Amino acid sequence: MIRKTYSVGNTTVGKSARVDWLQAYQVEQWEGLVDGVPVRVERDGWSDISVRLAINLIGAPPMSQTEFAEYRKSQESETVVGLGPLFTMLSMSG
Repeated sequence: MIRKTYSVGNTTVGKSARVDWLQAYQVEQWEGLVDGVPVRVERDGWSDISVRLAINLIGAPPMSQTEFAEYRKSQESETVVGLGPLFTMLSMSG
């Protein structure tokens, strides 16, 4: 499976955001009966592409890894509220 992820911090509005792109290469095999006749089918190829856009609405502002480590040391607990819709781009080929 191939997975590409790109993360961004939007300091303009003080929110951290992330974009994930996911696409898998699949290999499948099926054996069974079709109208009483033994059949074996093999398929392989790329899956549909999924894109997830995520943003933290409430929580820590965007920061570097070093800043985040220091921030976590100073926090006993934290409430984080985010939104992360997932979109799948379906292939229409046969």
